Amino acid sequence: MVGGPRPSEPPASNLGSISLNESMFKLSELMKLHGVFEQDSALTEKQFVSHFGSILGGDHWTPTQISQLFMKIDANSDGTVDWDEFTNFMFLNANATKDSSATSTAAFLPRDDYVAEETPVTTHRARDVFVAIETLPRSGQYLACTHGGVISTFAPTALAAPLQSFKTASARSKSDWISSMVYLRVSGKVAVASMEAGVVFYDLSTPDKKIVSKIPFSELEHATPLSLSTMVDEGSMRESLFIGDDVGFVTQIVFDEPTTWHVCDGEIGCHSDPTLDGCKISRVERHTDYISCLEFVSDLNCLVSASHDGSVKVVDITRGALKRDFRQHRGAVYSFAWCKEPKLIASCGLERQVLLWSPYSIRLVGRLVGHTCSIKQVIWNAASYSLLSLGFDGLVRVWDVKNCKCNQVIEDASHERHKVSLLAFDARYKHLITASSALNDWPLHPMVGVQEALQPHEHPICKILFDPSFQQVVSIDTNAHVVLWNLLDGSMISNFDISDSTITAAALDESGRRLITGSHAGDDVKLWNFSNGSLLTTLKKEKDDHHLDALLRFNRAELDDDAGRVKLPPSLHTQSVHVPRVPRCIAPKSNEVTSVLSITTSIPFSSGRGFTQSKYIACTGWDRRVYVWNDSNATEYLRCMPEKKRATGHTDDVLSLTYCPPKSIATGGVDGCVILWGLNSGDVMHKFQFSSGIEALMYPPKLGLLVGVTTNATLVLINPRHTVVHATVDLREDDALCEVRVARCDVDGELLFTGLSNGLVQVFRLTCLPLLCVEN
Repeated sequence: MVGGPRPSEPPASNLGSISLNESMFKLSELMKLHGVFEQDSALTEKQFVSHFGSILGGDHWTPTQISQLFMKIDANSDGTVDWDEFTNFMFLNANATKDSSATSTAAFLPRDDYVAEETPVTTHRARDVFVAIETLPRSGQYLACTHGGVISTFAPTALAAPLQSFKTASARSKSDWISSMVYLRVSGKVAVASMEAGVVFYDLSTPDKKIVSKIPFSELEHATPLSLSTMVDEGSMRESLFIGDDVGFVTQIVFDEPTTWHVCDGEIGCHSDPTLDGCKISRVERHTDYISCLEFVSDLNCLVSASHDGSVKVVDITRGALKRDFRQHRGAVYSFAWCKEPKLIASCGLERQVLLWSPYSIRLVGRLVGHTCSIKQVIWNAASYSLLSLGFDGLVRVWDVKNCKCNQVIEDASHERHKVSLLAFDARYKHLITASSALNDWPLHPMVGVQEALQPHEHPICKILFDPSFQQVVSIDTNAHVVLWNLLDGSMISNFDISDSTITAAALDESGRRLITGSHAGDDVKLWNFSNGSLLTTLKKEKDDHHLDALLRFNRAELDDDAGRVKLPPSLHTQSVHVPRVPRCIAPKSNEVTSVLSITTSIPFSSGRGFTQSKYIACTGWDRRVYVWNDSNATEYLRCMPEKKRATGHTDDVLSLTYCPPKSIATGGVDGCVILWGLNSGDVMHKFQFSSGIEALMYPPKLGLLVGVTTNATLVLINPRHTVVHATVDLREDDALCEVRVARCDVDGELLFTGLSNGLVQVFRLTCLPLLCVEN
């Protein structure tokens, strides 16, 4: 709550664990901060530290803490923070302690009698799949409706068989299709929307369950109803029904008389003409395509609707004013959920990501990445403060919204082809309900003692990076889990997962704000904001004009075994392209990225006054090539060295990469070759051949020499400007057979550190020859 007491100064041991939410500020302080942002639009780190400290007082926040907070808020790592970024971060971190403790200590587990059969015995039809599940408020029983028009009631503790079932009018038609169902809790009726019958009402209290009301098609302007939602005015107890249709209109029916209202089209036997008693109907256009999801959110007092036109709209129910028009989806939107605790809306659709956004600001808060197909549904689980998403492949993912992390993946084998079609959550029993043609429940179990037992890394650590600008250490394990540490006191600042593939190369950019990673898959290089885990850019290793390769890779073409030709889809009117036969036993080699690099070049002006800077990202790996990108918004590479795969270059895997100012890149590989490449031209400037593979290459600027270490423990010093070998030194002692696994230099180029295969670390002083081993 804004205006609450401010917490006391955090101790030094909790330096990295500071969170931010609206309860930490007085209203006057928030207004001052808002005034600063309005005046300067966006604040740099220096301005942010100055203003934040002066407004809140230096006794509660140290400059180091404010700098770390700035890096977490700066999601796109552009070096500035505006008001939208600040408030989005504050909303996302609300109840941070409660959320993290809940999500990390609970999981959905199957019941003891759960059997994961390979193929369930039952085989369902599409009409037998459940389309909606409602919880009856008094009894707590589940009311479920199928696409075919059968409505059943289930006991929460016995989902194997329904308590009772009845067939709606749609069940008698083989062509009708139920699209939605809701329960009207004031009148006790059920509203069902279908393609042929429109919107029909059934009274569950009557024994015959016949149609008691039906909305005339003329009131819907003969549109097809697709989604339903209800609202109850708690003051007057007037209930409203909202109907979203296939032409983008929303129809609202307000029932003035709670129990005696009646609607009919003159064809159900009660009246000969269309009748509207005790209700009012209004209709307004909201979208330009199908309305796929519709819900009244009481916390916002708004009606939220999602559509196939790619938009999600938030409309104030009292004034009818549009409060938010969210259009950051790239395709149709299928579902959304209001996340009450963090005050966010999660929406999903044709793309394979869940988008998190605030109805109070215009910026995107975050993305949940992990699904491999389109996402059909999202629901919020208030019991564990987590979001659940259902993909079209039937997999359910449980997300920690605060950290944008997937905590659990559920594959329910009790359904045919292990494919879940619908999700529901029972807040009373804390059960996740999965549905297809049958229902199954997954109780939420507390994982007692798990949180204390978990370590920051549960897999071997493969990369360690040091950020001298902020005195922080970044560690990455083999499961692509990243942990950010405070070097001063050893506390953990943050942690997150960054990839589904093994991370094989990592580096920090020149500013120390972004993490650059390459993976075993080797298809691209990714840039991350390692303070909050946001993916900033994906740099591709292929040009977009490789249409044929893309068609082959994604199975958009079929290989004709008889003719050896590619059959393109009918929508692509082009000639068939001959493809040489490849033996099926030969698999393509992985293109693992072994080294990534951030490059900043400084070129003086011809006048001698000043200089211009250019920034690049480079990588190399098992494909024996060097890729260079402009450090900008462009995702396609600027240069590839060599441009052709069979051109002069390395003959085996490339293991190391470094920049030699002012205009060359050095690479070293298993073939024992060190190659100097022209950064601007991409040509080979010089080759140096050695007897064993090059394990590491470094260029300490103060030393002015290229330092290389081979696998057989030989040190090579190369002058890149004069393209000569300055010296070679054997680092082994007493004819040891140990190989060098890793090597690093200090910033000044005075000390060389080598890690050996026998576990020893050696330290050499480079400033004197012969080399002196100063420590083992």
